[in-house]
Amino acid sequence: MIATIAAQMKREFWEQRVSFLWAPLIFIFLVEALSIGVMVSPQNLHFPENVPITLDTLTVKSYSSLDPATGKIHLDFNTPDALALIACLHQIVAWGIFALMFAAAIANYVHSTLIADRKSREILFWRSMPVSETTNVMAKLLMVCLVVPLLILLCNLLSFALFMITALFMGQDFSQWWPALKMGVLSFKILGSSFVVVLLILPFICWGLFASAFAKRSPVTISIAIPAGLWLADVLLQKYAEISLGVKALLGGYWQFASTSFRKLWGSEGYRILDINLASAVDPKISSIAIIISVLLVAATIWLRNNRYEI
Repeated sequence: MIATIAAQMKREFWEQRVSFLWAPLIFIFLVEALSIGVMVSPQNLHFPENVPITLDTLTVKSYSSLDPATGKIHLDFNTPDALALIACLHQIVAWGIFALMFAAAIANYVHSTLIADRKSREILFWRSMPVSETTNVMAKLLMVCLVVPLLILLCNLLSFALFMITALFMGQDFSQWWPALKMGVLSFKILGSSFVVVLLILPFICWGLFASAFAKRSPVTISIAIPAGLWLADVLLQKYAEISLGVKALLGGYWQFASTSFRKLWGSEGYRILDINLASAVDPKISSIAIIISVLLVAATIWLRNNRYEI
């Protein structure tokens, strides 16, 4: 079973190599070009005065000068710990860029992967193989939930390695370069938060797969129209009949988690800047609901793959 799923995932990766291989490589070099531009021309960063600029043992006084009147922080690459801070910021920014890139790739993948083989009639070939639809769907789900976070980690590490090599060739003192290199462990901490994010968006991923298995023409239309219709119905029923479908409350819970995580990530409301331990912000109730909804959607998707009437 495991070997079969692994073989399926290899096939999925090869078929999606543009999104999962070539595009990330291009973005790695784009991130590197951006980081070189920052290092060549030190920047002024704007932070509110009430945000504590700290990361482990790094403090604002050790790497920069702060103008209390304007709140501007001037990064001085000749002061102790400067490169270590920039290395941390580099990984956070790179993670955000890669996450956005893969989010677009995932959205396209989950909405197209199960309808594409029906349109091309390739599903008839795969059904002649000793591979069940359960294995097929689970392989696609693992591609998104397991392989993509690991790809983001790999991209982050490659980008960070290029950044450190560039810093060394730009004449950074080794006494600063080595502490900055040790900051590479932050990428692995980010990986843990990535799996937390995957857990909480899992219903949306499974919904995209369901829409792809259900739709005859446009999975994206179904994927957007049905939730929007349920949300509107929930709002109207609450307003005029005092009946709740729970859709608005569920989406509100997800929005609250996202906003709390964003504020935590960027240091507001008493959190440290660059605090990426998102697990502490997870509501057990929301995560439990996410898992239950995801299981039901996956089961419905597998049923549709086995019982499509037009095949």
